[in-house]
This record gives sequence, C-alpha cells and structure tokens, in this order.
Amino acid sequence: MKRKALLAITGCAARAFESYSARDMLPFAIPSDRWSDYTIEDAFALKLLMQATELTDFGTASKLASAALRQLYPLDPFAFCGDQELYVALIRYDWPDKPEDWDARTVVAGR
Repeated sequence: MKRKALLAITGCAARAFESYSARDMLPFAIPSDRWSDYTIEDAFALKLLMQATELTDFGTASKLASAALRQLYPLDPFAFCGDQELYVALIRYDWPDKPEDWDARTVVAGR
C-alpha cells in the first residue's frame, strides 16, 4: 500500500511519520527500492508504536513495536479469533547486575 493509505489506516499524521523516519524510530525498515510499498504488518507495527509512545519513550516504543510480530509468531494477529484478545507487553527488569550487552527489556505477546 502507499504511504497515504498507511497513514489513513493507522491515523498517523504525515509529520509524525516523517519524524519517526528521520529519528530512525520506525518499527520497520524502508528499503530504498520500495519506499512507498507498505504492508499490513507495517501498519500494525506503526499503530503499536504510536500507542506505545503515549506511555513510554520513543526507544522503548520502537523496540516494542518492532518485536511484536516476531513475538506473536506463529499466531496471526490478522486472523479471526472470536472474542480472544491480543496482548503485547514490554517487561523491564530491575537488575543491577545485568549482563553488559542486555538492555533489561523483553517483549512478550500472545492471546
């Protein structure tokens, strides 16, 4: 889909999208050969990013949004599931002795 459709589906303003892109905070990559060809998965991740930024910082929101679909696998968030709700959560660990290369955040998701 084109960027205009992506923004309409997610309710994202064009300026906000450009800001996310300029800050490298989009939860999906935009290859130069398909800069206007977005998927429904991209729309899902962008909407999740927008919702997460209301509650946390951009870096954490971007991590949550980019990992959500990967954590949901093999569940399909676009398949009909009756009245089962979908959840995506970010867990922050308070661990003073954490390993140096670990940022003490984990994304979990499911139904």
